[in-house]
Amino acid sequence: MLDEFKANSEPASRKLDCFAIAPKIAMAYKMKKMRGQLRKIKEDHESFKFTHDNSGLIDVHQLPDPRETTSNVIESLIIGRDKDRMNVLSLLSTSNNNKEHITVLPICGLGGIGKSTLAQLVFNDTQFKDYNHRVWVYVSQVFDLKKIGNSIISQVLGKGSQNLDTRELIDQRLKDLLQDKKTLIVLDDIWETDNFQLDQLKLMLNVGSKLKVLVTTRSKDIARKMCTVGVQPYLLDPLDNDMCWRIIKQNSGFESRVDKGQAEPVGQIIARKCGGLPLAAQALGFLLSGMDLSDWKAMCNNDIWDEPFSDSTVLPSLKLTYNTLTPYLRLCFAYCGIFPKGHNINKDDLIHQWIALGFIEPSNNFSAIQLAEKYIRQFMGMSFLQHSKLRTELPKIIPKTIFTMHDLVHDLARSIITEELVVFDAKRASSTRRKEYCCYASLTNYNTTDYNKARKMSTIFPSKLRAMHFFNSEIHGGVFSFPKCLRVLDLSGCSITEFPSALGQVKQLEVLIAPNLEDRQFPESITQFSKLHYLNLSGSDKISAIPSSIGKLESLAYLDLSYCTSVEVIPEAFGSLKNLQTIDLTWCEKLESLPESLGSLKNLQTLDLARCKKLESLPESLGSLKNLRTLNLLYCWQLKSLPESLGRLENLQTLDLSECMKLVCLPESFGSLKNLQTLDLTWCWKLKPLPKSLGSLTNLRSLDLTHCWVIESLPETLGSLKNLQTLNLRGCNKLEYLPESLGSLKNLQTLDIGGCSKLEYLPESLENLVGNLKIIGSWKPKNHWKRLRLWMREHQVLATVSTTTHQSPDGT
Repeated sequence: MLDEFKANSEPASRKLDCFAIAPKIAMAYKMKKMRGQLRKIKEDHESFKFTHDNSGLIDVHQLPDPRETTSNVIESLIIGRDKDRMNVLSLLSTSNNNKEHITVLPICGLGGIGKSTLAQLVFNDTQFKDYNHRVWVYVSQVFDLKKIGNSIISQVLGKGSQNLDTRELIDQRLKDLLQDKKTLIVLDDIWETDNFQLDQLKLMLNVGSKLKVLVTTRSKDIARKMCTVGVQPYLLDPLDNDMCWRIIKQNSGFESRVDKGQAEPVGQIIARKCGGLPLAAQALGFLLSGMDLSDWKAMCNNDIWDEPFSDSTVLPSLKLTYNTLTPYLRLCFAYCGIFPKGHNINKDDLIHQWIALGFIEPSNNFSAIQLAEKYIRQFMGMSFLQHSKLRTELPKIIPKTIFTMHDLVHDLARSIITEELVVFDAKRASSTRRKEYCCYASLTNYNTTDYNKARKMSTIFPSKLRAMHFFNSEIHGGVFSFPKCLRVLDLSGCSITEFPSALGQVKQLEVLIAPNLEDRQFPESITQFSKLHYLNLSGSDKISAIPSSIGKLESLAYLDLSYCTSVEVIPEAFGSLKNLQTIDLTWCEKLESLPESLGSLKNLQTLDLARCKKLESLPESLGSLKNLRTLNLLYCWQLKSLPESLGRLENLQTLDLSECMKLVCLPESFGSLKNLQTLDLTWCWKLKPLPKSLGSLTNLRSLDLTHCWVIESLPETLGSLKNLQTLNLRGCNKLEYLPESLGSLKNLQTLDIGGCSKLEYLPESLENLVGNLKIIGSWKPKNHWKRLRLWMREHQVLATVSTTTHQSPDGT
């Protein structure tokens, strides 16, 4: 009702007519009706004398857990994990270099992927047969330190359950029993995220170097927290399709079939739908058992693959993870079910949809964007979201962060959102029944060229829809009628030759995703969306100009014009976008300049100009962007200089000038960038000596000067960069010496001098960095490494030296 109220709350015209008054009368009637319903609920509550009763609640600690595991396993039935077992055994045997502390190795992966099974294989391996003790503890979602400790003590003693009631008694008993004893402990299925609790667990188990602990968890975050020094979590990958097919054969009685030759290719197709999860393959195997070939084919072609599992044992397993989420996280995750299976999800698009739909509320300490980023990290940690392979397969979108969802995770999201989601596929007999209560719509294979069908379809969707997504569809002109309360419109799966004029009636639109527009003109109707805060037109390579009317979008916070390769001019009206926080102009390769009005964007935090190959200069007004944190000028080939005003960007944290091949010098004001943390000058071939003011960048952590061929020396002030961790000088083949002040860089961890063919010695001050510094070299000029090694041995400087041999450009 609130959305509908906002949609109809446009400024009244001076001339009131019945058409203007009618919506207000209807709204008043609806509000009156709702008040009556609320009053009736209150009266029923009082008349029936309802009270809050806790007597029926059962302590969660007392509930039996049907997922509880044991150490028992029938190895002959386990398929596809031999290599993983050997890897884990190797890590356990080599990881403990510290003679005083335990080894904790976590196994991390998606629910149903086989973490517990792998732990069982390791637990029962002959490598541990001579151990004094082997202990298996199922931890579960109810994390209880005392229960874990008592369980270990009970198994070591071989007696009934122990009930020591204080941590002091438990810790002392564990020390008495396990100190100097070779012991393997498996802690299966840890969900606890609290740092203090996990630290206390490790402290309780820290009874000597002979103790090895194997942990299984779905959360990468928990895995990282549980790791001991020198150990990395073991990330368990999905099985390949052949292994899934072997599991299906094993569980379906395949070998006893008389039609194996005909059934095998069908079964292999089904195996590919398991997503690499052995639990899914096992469930499908049981399902296929006893079915004839026609049933197998029907299963292979069934629409079930596009819909949530209803009876699978995998979905409840994943739903346990979902149930641990906070309400806001649940909303954000469930919304991901609006995308089709296998869809590649743009991170920025997703975050701003969450915000527009009210799923994320900013707090006093964090903005909505920061909270959304945190949610993304949590979903990644639980494997609910995964990085898409698309990022490496299609270089054009390398700068974007793209996610995908495992099929079974998608099933979970879709099962949760299904009652609020209208799903329509024009190529299938999808139900077109109107659902008034639905808030979201997903349309596939939709085509508005059929006028009558398009008009009919637009009346079927609920008037209160808040988000619509189109996939593999075509939209032309003004045929389709959009709901007035719409807040999110995703046209990324559309071929659009003419922008829908009917969108002008959608006054509440906040997010518009319409990449790859085929219009030659920027759609003027977009500028009518006064509440629009996110606009993505990336890849619209036929648009040559941005109209001045874009300045009307006063609420706009994020503008993506990346890969709009024909855009030549940005209008001065850009300066009217006072709320703009991010501008992405990546690969606008015909753009030659930016307007002076750019300096009016006081809230701008990110300016991405990567691969603007014709951009020759930046406006002096750039220095007025006091909130700018990221400036990307990668591959701006024609950029010759930077404005002196650059030094006024007091909040700038990341500056990428890599491959600015005509850049000759940095302004002296550069030293005023007090908050700069990352500076990339890779392949700046013509860059002259760095300014002395560089030493004022006291927060700098990474300085990359790879292939800066003209640089012969570094300023002595370099030693003032107290927070510098990485210094990359690879390929600086005219660099003859390094400043003595380098030894003052107490936090320096990596120094790359590969290809510095004229560098004959290192400063003696580097001996101050013994034990911390890793020096890397990858070219091998004559006698170069011999001289360096002699120097290193003489001064005992290095902790690590990597000298992988490659040839320099001249072949030496």
